[in-house]
Amino acid sequence: MTLSKTPSQITVRPVTSEQYEKIKRTVYDIINVAFKSDDSWTTDRAFVSIDRIPTAGEAEFDARCKEPNVLLCAFDEQDQIVGVIHIQVQGSEALLNCLGVSPSHQSRGVGSLLIRESVKHIQANMPTIKEAVVHVFVARPELTTWYVRMGFKDVGEVIPFPYGDILIVDEAPLVILRYDVRKSL
Repeated sequence: MTLSKTPSQITVRPVTSEQYEKIKRTVYDIINVAFKSDDSWTTDRAFVSIDRIPTAGEAEFDARCKEPNVLLCAFDEQDQIVGVIHIQVQGSEALLNCLGVSPSHQSRGVGSLLIRESVKHIQANMPTIKEAVVHVFVARPELTTWYVRMGFKDVGEVIPFPYGDILIVDEAPLVILRYDVRKSL
């Protein structure tokens, strides 16, 4: 994978299993802060009662970070992790999930860089994948708009939130957005 840098010298690269073991606590923290912080524009605090990766769910997330799935991390100039995205293979689709950027680096292009690099990684390394997919809370139209600007299509697919027991609202449906990885981003 070609290492990509933004003007602020952010580098995105896949993390090996050995590297992951050393950085997983930082990965959990980045994801949880991105989804729970009042400073984060991607917060889901209004919908979900627990961290995105609670302590009880760490082993499950760790298992999902193994091949054929991939974890990409964004590193700053000091080689500190400032963003992450998980690519989870599901048949001919790749679910892009747990996109998290440190609030101190949000609105600087790190999230869009992670999306672009995910698509490039899929195109270069996962020939059986036809679409990248993201799930977004219907009640967060600003996130849907952001993904649409990135080239994802809203084709009207909506699914229920799969973990209803952690919702703090009656329901929180998710819209499925799709990106054809056979084209350029």
